[in-house]
Amino acid sequence: MAGPNLHLDSNVGCLFIGTLFSLIFFGCTVAQTTFYYSNYPDDRLALKTLVAFLTILDVATLTLDIEYVWVLAVQNHANPAAIEILPRSWIAEFFLASMTFFIVQLFFIHKIWTLLSGRPYRLLLSLSVGLLSFLSFAGGVGVCSVAAINQSFLFILPHEKVPGTVQQIASVLTDIYITISLCIILRRSQATFKQTQTLLSKLSTYAINRGMLSATIQLLHYATYVATYHSTSFIWMIFHIPGSKVYVNSLLAMLNVRHNLRDVHSSPALDGASSIQFIVPEDLDNQIVERLP
Repeated sequence: MAGPNLHLDSNVGCLFIGTLFSLIFFGCTVAQTTFYYSNYPDDRLALKTLVAFLTILDVATLTLDIEYVWVLAVQNHANPAAIEILPRSWIAEFFLASMTFFIVQLFFIHKIWTLLSGRPYRLLLSLSVGLLSFLSFAGGVGVCSVAAINQSFLFILPHEKVPGTVQQIASVLTDIYITISLCIILRRSQATFKQTQTLLSKLSTYAINRGMLSATIQLLHYATYVATYHSTSFIWMIFHIPGSKVYVNSLLAMLNVRHNLRDVHSSPALDGASSIQFIVPEDLDNQIVERLP
């Protein structure tokens, strides 16, 4: 007797693909974390703690993603109805991923705040982007709250449209806001500190690449999410699951790039530096993390 003709590509298949990408990016997280602790032993304790905490969050989200794959593929291999139920453990994954997005965005917002020291629009600019980031996190919490009430996708999908949309749109806007702000600030700094033009140009490039990658991931997540409003398709998971790993790696990359920037800026300390100070070469590592992302 022939079994039912099940089409699992758009749900279980997408979950597998998302988890595979997540594993790849997690490998990058481990490599970058190891590189960070090996090359920057003199960084502030707060920064080391932040890196450790984000790595732990990466481990936790990856573990919960793998558990979801196990639940569908092993525990319920003969139970297609399980696809329509979201495990409670994965609600925790969504919350931890939202927290990761929020923390990484706050890190870059703090760098904007630091770079704008003494500027009259410092508070307005930092507060505006901070509120956008918080709105995105609140949307993620809202999605988790809806899913915690009833784990059925038939209940979740109609009720999490608003918080889900708020989370994705606010996150995309936050990443764009951060990228544009950093580029403008660094560009203006070049006019004041002529000897740091190469260094600041490289930092601008890193900021743009980081912002484009993060915003693209969130935008694709939102686009596929909207396209599957009325189905149990998991296409959006291809972008959601590795998304938090992309954010963590973007932060680690901005920290680890100081190893290469040491060779770019080899002139004596600049005279009269106020908002941005570079002491090179031996103190560049500490100074750049103090003033720049």
